[in-house]
Order: sequence, then C-alpha cells, then structure tokens
Amino acid sequence: MKTTLVLLLAIMISLPQTIPLPNLLFPDQHEQMLTPEQAKQILTTQLTKNPALGPIKITAVTYSNGQYHISYTRESNCESGTHIINAYTGETVGGTRNQC
Repeated sequence: MKTTLVLLLAIMISLPQTIPLPNLLFPDQHEQMLTPEQAKQILTTQLTKNPALGPIKITAVTYSNGQYHISYTRESNCESGTHIINAYTGETVGGTRNQC
C-alpha cells in the first residue's frame, strides 16, 4: 500500500509540466487583478445598458477574498443594490437588488 502511494505521488510530482492542475487555494500569482476603478466601470457598463433607466451612483466599493462588493443607487426608479464582481475575471458572481 505504501509503495503504491509513494509511486503515485512520484508520478504526480513529475507531471506538472505536462498536465496543468488548477490551484484552488491560491489564485495564479501571474493573473492580473482588476483595480477598484475597473470593477466600478464594469458594473456601470452593465447597469446602464438601458439609458431609459437613468444613471447609477456608486456608493461603496470593498474588496474581500478576490471579489469586489460594489454598492450602487439609481434614483430614477428607486433602485439600489450590491453586485459582487470577481477581481480577476470581471464577471458578476452574485449580488442583491432592491426597488422601492
């Protein structure tokens, strides 16, 4: 049993150059993280696709665990919310939306 485990471990260690394995605990050190301004621009672009809804106002931006939490309000339709944007890919990964 121990011999099989050692052999399997030796094979896994010798393969990283041929089979890339994702590191789930730590993001790629070479991956570029978005700035807070870039994250705000992504959200603004998403939320103003329909100009009839009016402009949004960003009220807060916080960073936690590889994600930007961006809060906003839109007075024209009494809307507010928080979007969660992946700090590396720029994708929206969650959030909330409220409307009066």
